[in-house]
Amino acid sequence: MKTVLALLKIGSKEHQTALFEKGEIFMKQQNYFQGLEDNKVQGDKYEGSDFIEQVEWMKISNVNTGKLTIMNKGNGSKINHTSRDPSQLKNIYSMVGLSESDINNDQPIKQKNIELGKYFTLIYNVKEFNSRLLRKLRAIGYNPKWNWVKYYNEYDYEGTLDSFSKPKDYSYQKEVRYVVNPTSNAPIKVQIGSLADIAVLCKIESLKSIKLFHK
Repeated sequence: MKTVLALLKIGSKEHQTALFEKGEIFMKQQNYFQGLEDNKVQGDKYEGSDFIEQVEWMKISNVNTGKLTIMNKGNGSKINHTSRDPSQLKNIYSMVGLSESDINNDQPIKQKNIELGKYFTLIYNVKEFNSRLLRKLRAIGYNPKWNWVKYYNEYDYEGTLDSFSKPKDYSYQKEVRYVVNPTSNAPIKVQIGSLADIAVLCKIESLKSIKLFHK
């Protein structure tokens, strides 16, 4: 598995200041992201799906005219079907991750990420951040998991999906995700203390200047 060498959280000044100064973290439930219409920045209609299958053809009937339209892959249509169990939706917290493959890369963070917000918190001590966050979540009764998100072609792949699965159009985010089973429909809010000793708070304009170097 790729090593997570650094983490970035991009968002509003208010939220990033709260993260940097108090370690304030909101873990929203997956269904929050299903209905967001923001040009595939955070909104993801596939979020929370547990299975995807490719549809070879589909017949659509117009209730007003009775006209039938046949859609199939032979005429270039892209059709899939997903399923999800609402009772199995998770609470998640997402960040941009940097790995060994980003070392000496002139632009490790894709500029499309600037659409996520005006400020970002860059965490350079990932081990310590994980220690604080995972310890806090366990202390209040959760069993957290974290990992890189795996990206798939939503019009090619067929099979099971999990909380670490996202369509390939989001691969520019290089997402690292923290996941817990919820105890209610509400977001989970925790504070793990100031990150000033393991992170820096920056304006989004500094994003293009971030580079990893091998010492």
